[in-house]
This record gives sequence, structure tokens and C-alpha cells, in this order.
Amino acid sequence: MKSPTSSTPVVRSEYRQAFASDGTPFNPEQDFWSFRTLSAAVNIDFTLLREGASGVLIDSLKRSMRTMVATRNLNTSGAAFRQFRNLVLFAHQRRDGQVEEIDAEDVAHWCARGNVAHLAQLRILAETWRTLNLPGILPETHDFMAQIRVPPKNDKEAVRTWNPDAGAYRPAEDAALKAALDAAFNSGHPSSTKSTRDWRDSGGLFESFQWVGRQHAEVS
Repeated sequence: MKSPTSSTPVVRSEYRQAFASDGTPFNPEQDFWSFRTLSAAVNIDFTLLREGASGVLIDSLKRSMRTMVATRNLNTSGAAFRQFRNLVLFAHQRRDGQVEEIDAEDVAHWCARGNVAHLAQLRILAETWRTLNLPGILPETHDFMAQIRVPPKNDKEAVRTWNPDAGAYRPAEDAALKAALDAAFNSGHPSSTKSTRDWRDSGGLFESFQWVGRQHAEVS
């Protein structure tokens, strides 16, 4: 006698679960991934690229992003995705057609449009892409991105032009601060005879820094 068999077909789920770096589960087969960090929500939406990018390019992007989401900070991953998405949309407009590969000229034009400051975020994704040996970004593009030097911000140039090992101040500024501190100690501000705790509790710390600030301005 044969054992009875069920006529109900077995339904196998196509859901392929993956986990983000913070342990959040997500389905990498879907076109929309959403995560919540302490600072903000991180949304990675591939549907925005369906019109402008080829299926091969999107598939490579998904595989790269899956690796990044699983191994890197989620905010970093989200920022890298946004910059690559912007690059693809820009390349789509420039070519007036679907983007199958990102070449060096795409990156050059994208940087020329004021995006060079975001190149570091793009490089993170490109490095993962190259490590996985995926199609979609030409080898010349990787080499080109590695050769681009991002100019320093103006607020850092003063420090960069001086030897950082010698200190954050230029020699004239450093000498002025030393002179002001020497004068402060010689005049009893701050007093070397009182204990640090007593001097701090009596408000001497605040008064002395006010005095040193005035002396620094006078010496300068």
C-alpha cells in the first residue's frame, strides 16, 4: 500500500536573506533597501537607475553594494551609492542613451561639474567593484580615479603649508603665544605657588586664559 501524498505543491521562497553590518536583514534581490542608523535612514534605491543604466551595470552595482552594506558603515555605503547614482544619471544625460559602462571620460566630466569633492566616496565603491572583478567600470576608469588629486579646502591650507610635525601654528604665532605665556607666569597669572586644584576652583583658569589672550593680541 502506497503512502498518501499531498496534492498541495511545495512553495519554495525566493527570498535570499542577507545581513547589513549592523545585523539588519535585507533582501538583496529587491530594488529598494532601507536601513536605520543612529543618525538617519539609509535608503538604497536601484529603481532610479533602471531607465538610465543597463541590467549588467545595475547587477554589478547591486553585488558591490551588497558587499559594502555587509562590511562597511551604512552611512558610508549610502553616500557611495548616491554618488555613483549621480554619476550614472549624469553619464546617461551626456550620452543621451543607456549607460552600459562607466569610462574615464564620464568621471572627468562629472568631476568638472563640481563633484570632485565627492570623489573619495565614489572611490570606496569603485575599489569594492574592482576587488569583486565585476563588469561595468572600465579598468582605465579605476586608474583615472586613482590619479586624481583632490585640492585641499581653503580652511586647511594654512596648516598644510606649514610643517604639521612642528605644530599647528606658524613660527610668528607660536612665538607670540610663548611670549604671552611666559609673561603670564612671570606676573603670577597663573600662579605657580598655588595648587592646581585651588587655582582652578577659584576661577583662576578662566581669568588666566583671558589674560593670556590679551597678551597674545598685544604681542602679535
